[in-house]
Amino acid sequence: AWGWTGLHCTSTALWYRKDPSTFMRLDLASRQVRVAARVQGAELVRSPTWALDEATETVYYKPVYDQPTVHKLDTRTGSQSTLQLPAGSDMLLACTGDGKLVVRADNKVQLQLWDPAQPQQAPVVLAGKEGQIGQQPSDSWGQ
Repeated sequence: AWGWTGLHCTSTALWYRKDPSTFMRLDLASRQVRVAARVQGAELVRSPTWALDEATETVYYKPVYDQPTVHKLDTRTGSQSTLQLPAGSDMLLACTGDGKLVVRADNKVQLQLWDPAQPQQAPVVLAGKEGQIGQQPSDSWGQ
């Protein structure tokens, strides 16, 4: 059994994980359900996170919370590749719609913007709790 967690609703579809390796797409107009992608090589799953790039229908899936591997699944072509989250990042949170990903720093107090198309480039800090190293007060949570 699986729970209704990690749903992503777009203007045309509802996306969800059916099981640890299967992503589904429900077309809102036709109510047709199809397998959007099946992950290869994600046998171990612990506290998974995922994000959807709605524009390209690309799923980014991080099956294990304490490992940096992210599976990039192009649901239009069926192609798959793997990426590594940048050092210092531990959780995949969202996609901004332009191919960039919002990730959480492993210090658990910063949100970062990371471009997987430029994996060697350091992520940009978007927000963090006040008083953290390198943060400005305007970047604190809740402002």
